[in-house]
Amino acid sequence: EGGMRVPFIAAWGKAAPGNVWQQKLPIVANSFRQEVGRCYDLFATILNFVDAPIPEEHPVDGQDLALLLSGNASPKRRNAFLNHYPHPRRGVSHFFTTWRDGNWKVIYDYFAKGDQRYALYDLAADPGESHNLARQHPERLRSLMEGLVNELEAMGAVYPVRNGKPMNPVLP
Repeated sequence: EGGMRVPFIAAWGKAAPGNVWQQKLPIVANSFRQEVGRCYDLFATILNFVDAPIPEEHPVDGQDLALLLSGNASPKRRNAFLNHYPHPRRGVSHFFTTWRDGNWKVIYDYFAKGDQRYALYDLAADPGESHNLARQHPERLRSLMEGLVNELEAMGAVYPVRNGKPMNPVLP
């Protein structure tokens, strides 16, 4: 699944109430968060943690995880995740993009035909992704596909190419 729904564990090696770093970023012991985080969020978190300035000409994609690590909700944080594979990898020629927004996930297959290119799952009810709900929930499918396209455009994504032309996602 490209690293989606992989547990992440954060902890200080040994609690030391007087430690300035632990005071700056108190990581709550024995807590569990449901929010989605990404590996590049660690870069943003570490930069903010050590007060490293970020040059304007070098934008950082990730979001600081400090509020989540300290056991608080992060109101500005979107519980969404984009997973984009526009290129062949290790002998696999399957080109797809997934977009998770909350408990819903859409998978878009660039080379599939018609409605076969869409898979829609309610991860709360079906974490094993056994039942494609694309036909039963066309409005939800379209909404998630719009989110997927918007996120790809915001990221300046590249797309698979067929006959010299990029294959942008097709909305249902």
